[in-house]
Amino acid sequence: MNDFQNDLKNWYILDNKFRDLSLQLNIIKNEKNEIKNKITEFIQSNNLEKKSIKIDNTQFRFVSQKQIQPLTFKFLKECLDDCIQNSEQVDQLIDYIKSKREIKEFLDLKKLNL
Repeated sequence: MNDFQNDLKNWYILDNKFRDLSLQLNIIKNEKNEIKNKITEFIQSNNLEKKSIKIDNTQFRFVSQKQIQPLTFKFLKECLDDCIQNSEQVDQLIDYIKSKREIKEFLDLKKLNL
């Protein structure tokens, strides 16, 4: 039982560290995105998209990337509504697809603040 209590205490400590680091990481990520947006605006306004820049031993290139919209049930329903006239059939298909998703159940440990 003593090992169990120690494990719980250690888990609690690690969970708090994880939460703190996640908060710090989010702050860094937001700051990085703000700076990237400033850099991107500068690049676009000065027509530097095809240039590369070297700083120290690192070379930077500006690339265009595409981001695909996630496949959601809402989007799936919109697409099916475009193809299938009967909205009941569309709803049945969506319900069928939802019901076929794999469900995994597992035991987890949650921290409750008292």
